[in-house]
Amino acid sequence: PSQAAEGTSILVQQVLDKCSALVLRVNGLESANTAQQLEILKLKARVKNAAKPAAKPKVLKIVLNAPTVSTRKRKGVVIRDPEKELHDDTPAET
Repeated sequence: PSQAAEGTSILVQQVLDKCSALVLRVNGLESANTAQQLEILKLKARVKNAAKPAAKPKVLKIVLNAPTVSTRKRKGVVIRDPEKELHDDTPAET
């Protein structure tokens, strides 16, 4: 082969090597871009969730006029106060 043909073949090989390197670099950059876009979407979702106002705690209202009801029942037992049971016409023991 002539020297010119050999030089041309070396030059063609160098161009092909550069093209292959550039294709690999572009693929790497596209992958990085996709990963960054995914990260941006995740961060936007977190910001959106953080921006929502927190649910207000429920406040129970106290009713002051509610009647008092004893929750304890006794079975037929009545306790009487002897002082209140005394009538005016019954003399108290001394």
